[in-house]
Amino acid sequence: MPDSLLLLFTLFVFGAVLLLLQLFLIPVLGSAAADSRRIRRRLRQLSGDRGEASVSLVREKYLKELSPFERWMDSLAGMDALDIMIEQSGRLFPAYRLVLGSLVLAAVFGLAGWVALHDARAAAALSVLALLAPYAKVARDRRKRLKKFEEQLPEALDIITRALKAGNPFLVALSYAAREMDSPLSDEFSIVFDEINYGRDLADAFRYLLLRVPSVSLMAMSTAILIQRETGGNLSEILDKIARLLRERFVFEREIGVLAAEGRMSAWVLCLMPLFVAGLIQWMNPRYYQEMLATPAGRNLLGVAVVLLLVGMLWISRLVKIEV
Repeated sequence: MPDSLLLLFTLFVFGAVLLLLQLFLIPVLGSAAADSRRIRRRLRQLSGDRGEASVSLVREKYLKELSPFERWMDSLAGMDALDIMIEQSGRLFPAYRLVLGSLVLAAVFGLAGWVALHDARAAAALSVLALLAPYAKVARDRRKRLKKFEEQLPEALDIITRALKAGNPFLVALSYAAREMDSPLSDEFSIVFDEINYGRDLADAFRYLLLRVPSVSLMAMSTAILIQRETGGNLSEILDKIARLLRERFVFEREIGVLAAEGRMSAWVLCLMPLFVAGLIQWMNPRYYQEMLATPAGRNLLGVAVVLLLVGMLWISRLVKIEV
């Protein structure tokens, strides 16, 4: 019975910690997903359905270097969306490698858990955790890369504006920004510069840039550039105003983050308090939960308590989520 209690408590802590992470992951990823859907709708309106199926010239060259078996694996259902996610994270490997790697990790950790603990539920929990870990790493890299890109964009717009005022054409100004800035913005602008030099239309190059970097700020910049290309106007002045607007938006977001910090701290306290109390009671009186767990009704009540706690965590994560 103590082993069963320890296992249940471990799974309880694992589930709670996983949901606690969502207090910070869901708001960011949810906003990014909404921005991605909005950008994809805009791209479909501008260029039909080819935006989803198209990739950059750099990725096309990479795919041509794969073997027939690798290309077949990469063409399976769901790989396209995963490929886009991987490319947005700044990585350059086919999606099937991520899937196969996740399955191998799940098998290894599941087997190790079974050998060490001799418990199917613990082995299954370890297997699921190992299966999700690579996807969580890619999602984390994607989120950090997109955030850094948006932080770099105002400075890049300043470089482009100064180059335009000095009399340089837009493509040369774009190359200046690509050389002066750090990754990831330098990488993406270099891809756009290379694609245009390879013969791709400026509008298409920026549409594919939006697929790789689903950012509302970038969409505002690319839309202004494409509209100016069709109608004319002072592009340097337009980009200068966009840069100022983006900086003001970042300042406002930081102010909102400071104001919401108290709510996030309260969420941490409310979510961790049941775990702390349960662990403290178990430490002070190891036999306290044994009678409850010895009956089916007690185990069912514990399961209901875990579910309600997880639902509460999700609800709190939605309450402290503030979109700007």
